[in-house]
Amino acid sequence: MSIRHNQPRPSSGPRRIGRLLCTIALGVVMVSAMVTIPGARVAAEPALCVPPAAGGPVWVNADCVDPEFDTPVIDQVEDVATPVPHHRVSGYFEGTDKRFNFYFPAKEKWQGRFFQLVYPLVDENAEPGDIEFGADSGAYTVQTNGGSGYRVDAAAAKFSEQVAADYYGTTETIHGYLWGGSGGSYQTIGAMENTVGVWDGAVPFIPGVPASIPNFFFIRAFARMVLHDKAPQIADAVSPGGSGDPYAGLDPTERSVLTEVTKLGIPLRAWEDYSYVLGLDDEQGLLGFADAVRGADPGYVEDFWNLPGYLGTEQSPLGELFRAAVVDETVTITRVERDGRNAPTELILDSVPVVPEYTRPDFVLYAPDGTEVGSLTGVLDPAGRSFAIGSGSSDDVLRAIDDVGARLRIDNRWDVALPAYARYQVPQREASTLSTSTGKATVRRSIRSGPLRSARASRQVSAAAAYTPARSTGRLSSSRICWTPMPFRGTATGTPARSAKPWEKTSMPTSVCGSTTTPTTSAHGPIVSSTIAEFSSRRYAM
Repeated sequence: MSIRHNQPRPSSGPRRIGRLLCTIALGVVMVSAMVTIPGARVAAEPALCVPPAAGGPVWVNADCVDPEFDTPVIDQVEDVATPVPHHRVSGYFEGTDKRFNFYFPAKEKWQGRFFQLVYPLVDENAEPGDIEFGADSGAYTVQTNGGSGYRVDAAAAKFSEQVAADYYGTTETIHGYLWGGSGGSYQTIGAMENTVGVWDGAVPFIPGVPASIPNFFFIRAFARMVLHDKAPQIADAVSPGGSGDPYAGLDPTERSVLTEVTKLGIPLRAWEDYSYVLGLDDEQGLLGFADAVRGADPGYVEDFWNLPGYLGTEQSPLGELFRAAVVDETVTITRVERDGRNAPTELILDSVPVVPEYTRPDFVLYAPDGTEVGSLTGVLDPAGRSFAIGSGSSDDVLRAIDDVGARLRIDNRWDVALPAYARYQVPQREASTLSTSTGKATVRRSIRSGPLRSARASRQVSAAAAYTPARSTGRLSSSRICWTPMPFRGTATGTPARSAKPWEKTSMPTSVCGSTTTPTTSAHGPIVSSTIAEFSSRRYAM
């Protein structure tokens, strides 16, 4: 590996100081952060990182050099005061558009580790909270603009250890931990499967399995529908010093829903931050995938409110709660406010219903004779009995607005029905009708799970079919797949580094492993598909 350090001249900009070929001795690579040795060579060139099989992913270990990322260039070094005092080293890999930043906390705070976030859409600039969290946990932070894949992140991780060893003046082993959520979970899993000796642990979280979109968001909206008013007391129960019983004070319906959403993946301890769990600050009320579902499964709303087996028709307290949230009224337009170009800007209405919070109604314009004209976008003002027309409304619909007599339908049935969508969408090939513990029939909609691009008529896809592996071959370092927790709140040996919450003081397992009979032949497929299959078979076992 060649390393270049570019330092700025006072008046002429960056210049090349030199090139260093890494010297490998006793398994530790030491690189000066400020001085290079032009022309220096090691006795033997390190091996290149190569695929274990033709056409497969590149296998990266601690000693090989990735030929695509073999020349890191440092182009900026500075001491930064915020969010915590740290030493930032910035650079790029020559011949690529990939950049990196290393954020080194003060030497007295560092405890021999680094944390590295991966996500397809991040750039090389770490969030202040991540830098601060790393420093508070005795770690420096590594971040790249790697996009998809794992190779540039592995190259940056290995190079960061060289720079850190020089900056901190250590020859001790540096422990690295990789983490990523959603799309970053796949990058993390890919790195776990195709590297060895680069990181010491990895945490993939909220993996983007086919059930993730839209169900994981809608499940939280479902919890909000029922438990919004009880959320503060649930939070109090699971918080440090609380009773520890989140079910205390809940009626049977509320207890049932809390059990349901817990089994569907919302950890009880997460309720300590119930505002996030319930999406109380989310502008779309956790229903951001509503349009995708409406396009893929347009018949769902009518089925939900009219057919047996759906919560919309279920004769139960929960069914009554959902029906009570419905607003479906048609009101009369009594006056139209217009701008200087005679374009309508606001509709004054004879009455305005109160729409429950976190539901966004549809607005449909009807002509005075009852003919449907089309949809409008805008904001309803119950106090002023008005509707402010939004910018997304069609010109044809706007031109059809009469000054008097036209009518506006206000209908939130979609947004009330969608939170229950996970109950009727399963990633399996054929639709099935199951029975609940009470013996009541429950509808299961076999709609495409994952990328929502099928019409309602073709609601057939399996979990495995919905997932397409990014790579065709792969390799594991052993026949056991281990998921190692990151010691965020402890040293490498598990000793608490700072005050922890009561449940964090228990010993953390070094790893969680699952046995496999042979190394995987797919970088993602077998592991992820088996996870999906297990999830699919268990998530309705309530």
